[in-house]
Amino acid sequence: MTDVSWREVHDDAVRCWILDLDGAVFSVHHRRLCVWQDEFNLLWCWEIETYDGLGCAARGTASSRESAMREGELAARRQGGS
Repeated sequence: MTDVSWREVHDDAVRCWILDLDGAVFSVHHRRLCVWQDEFNLLWCWEIETYDGLGCAARGTASSRESAMREGELAARRQGGS
């Protein structure tokens, strides 16, 4: 993964944390990891977003934000290219 750290953003009134998984931020091949809390079940969701294919390379849930970040990072490493 890149040396860029997690950053907090507000997307449509939802707080989420973003980690760019590569340096190609403006490329259609860019991937980023997003973590946010589901407003209904309060679980923490993570998703590896892409700008090609289905738009999602992997996703999951966890009981805490830290766990969701860790699980998402592990999934990105398993996929390679990060």
